[in-house]
Amino acid sequence: MTDEVKKKEARSYQLELLHQALDKNSIIYLGTGAGKTFIAMMLIKEKSSGILNDGKKTIFLVHRVPLVTQQAKFLQDNTGFKVRGFCGGDNVDFWKREQWLQEIGKHQVLVMVHDVFLLALDHGYMRMKDVNLLIVDECHHSFGNSSYNRIFNGHYHPLKEIYPLETPHVLGLTASIVTSKMNSLAKFLEEKSKLEKVLDSEVITTSDMANLLKFATQPDESMTVYDPLQIYPDLGQIINQGVEALESLKRSEIQKIELSPDLIGIPGKKAIEDAKSMSKKFDRILKQTEKCLTELGIFHGKKVLEYASEYVMKN
Repeated sequence: MTDEVKKKEARSYQLELLHQALDKNSIIYLGTGAGKTFIAMMLIKEKSSGILNDGKKTIFLVHRVPLVTQQAKFLQDNTGFKVRGFCGGDNVDFWKREQWLQEIGKHQVLVMVHDVFLLALDHGYMRMKDVNLLIVDECHHSFGNSSYNRIFNGHYHPLKEIYPLETPHVLGLTASIVTSKMNSLAKFLEEKSKLEKVLDSEVITTSDMANLLKFATQPDESMTVYDPLQIYPDLGQIINQGVEALESLKRSEIQKIELSPDLIGIPGKKAIEDAKSMSKKFDRILKQTEKCLTELGIFHGKKVLEYASEYVMKN
């Protein structure tokens, strides 16, 4: 264990959440950088009797392969248990039953991509009742046909219905309870309730916000509203005049084409379509410039005009 690891101490809000998570299945809801994995590591130690006395396994689930090595190293360095990472890159799809049992048997904490754990459960290489603690990293990915959802609805909940005392303790970790925009508090609470139901857990967070904000990476956001500059209405009027001039020019060009005896038939129709197409392109450029000016400012509007000029010159 390195000196750096030895010096690590739990923050007050981490201890607060650890005590809550000890008493019940929990989903820790904290921002990025707030140390959710550190709380999970402490919970592994607190629940170690299941490993040491009952021979059970602690499972740490991740939903992306790069996280396997990262989390396995962190837990190896900080818990003292025998830790192994499992992912598709280990060719687990081709392991025989004997190899599965051997690798599982040699280690106490298993860090797995969710697909691998689901595979082990589906094939009977592992049983949910042999797990003392199930940690689900980024657990907001537990809806629909996700592997997290299939693990809980296909293995955890059926076990709980028959043998509720044999289900593992659950800890979910997330910085975002929902993955899509919510237009109301009621909708957010509905999604929160769905997640709690899937994981058989309760969302918890800290009351010690002052201490948390020292470590979390989420910014303190504020909004300042500025009055629009007089230049914007003036520019908008100029752009509208340009659009009207384009429309007038298009009508004039089409009328010339229609009156020309040399362009009757298919060539005439093509010339008319070309005139309409070119007019639409310039019209779109003007309207995009106006939108950019009013929403993003003069600098971005100038950039749009530069790109538009390059486009016009090339075409």
